[in-house]
Amino acid sequence: MNSRTTIRLGLLYRGRLTALDWLNEMTVDSVSFFGLEVELWRIGDSPAAPRFNIVCQPNDWQNNVRNAAAAIVSDEDRPRHILRVKYWTALRAHLQENQSKLRAQKPSRDHWYNFGIGTSLAHVAALLISRDNRIGVSLYLTSPEAKEIFSDLAGRKDEFEKIIGAELDWRPMFDNKVSRLVLSKDVKSLDESEWSQQFVWLQETLEKFDSAFRPYFQQRKAAA
Repeated sequence: MNSRTTIRLGLLYRGRLTALDWLNEMTVDSVSFFGLEVELWRIGDSPAAPRFNIVCQPNDWQNNVRNAAAAIVSDEDRPRHILRVKYWTALRAHLQENQSKLRAQKPSRDHWYNFGIGTSLAHVAALLISRDNRIGVSLYLTSPEAKEIFSDLAGRKDEFEKIIGAELDWRPMFDNKVSRLVLSKDVKSLDESEWSQQFVWLQETLEKFDSAFRPYFQQRKAAA
């Protein structure tokens, strides 16, 4: 019987897999990222043939678990979760109809709705605080460098608030790995008749956050 040998042509490093997982999490539904490992297989003295192994792919299992969890929430939570899904779905449609440069993700039942700004160090999110009739936009600093970046941003506070056109709520959150910058506003109600006006404010504010902070992270990356 012929023996079989396997020759591996390189490995995907864990950091690259993490990056692909992040891209699958942050990009729109129509875009998926896969990581492939290439092997050469030889049986006996036969010519080597390539074999491609998928080592990273969109996590459908995670999505299925999330959807199942959404289906078994308590009666008390269900109306709020339904509202959030409907609200984010309508916001996504508004952004697409108005040709926003923002890349909208799949709507969820969370009270936040994330948007990438071209870095794994941070992202922007729309906020829906239904119990307070409040909406908002936040910059989340999520990397191990969050406190350092927050301090640097705070040192240029006037510059960023001028671009956005409003004073921000600066939250270093020293007891947490994450730091945040928030701009929020009270709304009359969360009835659907009020949504279109709220979406105008959310789109404008999200785009201002993008314009303010995306260049900052591009410059930071170039200087690294």
